[in-house]
Amino acid sequence: MSRKKITEEQSNDTNIIDTAIEIENKERISKEITIEEVEKTYFTDTYDYSRVVEEIKFYQEQAGNAFIEMGKRLLRIKAHEEHGMFMLALEELNIASRTASYAMVAARRFSNSQSIANLGTTKMIALTVLEDEEVKELEDTNQIFGMTFDEIDKMSVRELKKNLREAKEKNKQDREALENVIKQKEEKNNELERQIRGLDPISAERLAQEKCEEISKDFLKKIASIEMDFFSLKQMMNAVQSIEGINLVIIEEFQERFSNAFANLEKERQNFYDIYDNPHVYSREEQLELGIIKNYGDNMKDEKRYYID
Repeated sequence: MSRKKITEEQSNDTNIIDTAIEIENKERISKEITIEEVEKTYFTDTYDYSRVVEEIKFYQEQAGNAFIEMGKRLLRIKAHEEHGMFMLALEELNIASRTASYAMVAARRFSNSQSIANLGTTKMIALTVLEDEEVKELEDTNQIFGMTFDEIDKMSVRELKKNLREAKEKNKQDREALENVIKQKEEKNNELERQIRGLDPISAERLAQEKCEEISKDFLKKIASIEMDFFSLKQMMNAVQSIEGINLVIIEEFQERFSNAFANLEKERQNFYDIYDNPHVYSREEQLELGIIKNYGDNMKDEKRYYID
């Protein structure tokens, strides 16, 4: 017989023994604990079902409060002592780690909630799955996930756990769906922003080429216009020098009137060639500093504007 088969048989034997012991204990209790014994051993008053149920609820409430108080003190030890010492305390108190965890969570969540404490320890432990804002909602509205305090009080712990689990799962799915919608929206907005700001390399290069193509047409027109302007100025100068009776003094006086204008023109010509002969990609800071972030024709009337960004 294999080791695995032996282990399975031993496990089955153990389960059978445990079940037998449980049945035997139940039979012993039903046989041994009679009405007379119970009343004589534990009580002196007359039995009343409704009153006894209320008494049980009272002790359940006390158990809930006691559980919270235990959790507070466990938190205190945990805060003051190292982990090893905390575990020794649990061992000394014969408290399981899981029970201690539930008690500390209950202390954090429900210290100011007498209504939840009144539900008793087991239901309070079930409610530890609630977030702080959900606990506040339960306190403020007397309901959570469509369950009122009264309904929670009346339902079994198993029903409560089932309802909480299903509600939590639905909330998780709703939250994930909402987050997915928000994420898709953000991705779309980011993509639009990248396109607008030209952060996408491919889009940026394509847009740059389109803008250069647009500007180049007007650039050629402007050069042709400048050529025509200079041709016209040359013709005017020829006309001045052809005036009957003209002399060099008059011509020089004529030229003097436009000396400042031509000096500025020469300065602009030199500035243009400095840029034209030394290609450079301007940063946004440089564009702002040079005043070209918006257009190159701010001070020119009836000129087409070229926006950089």
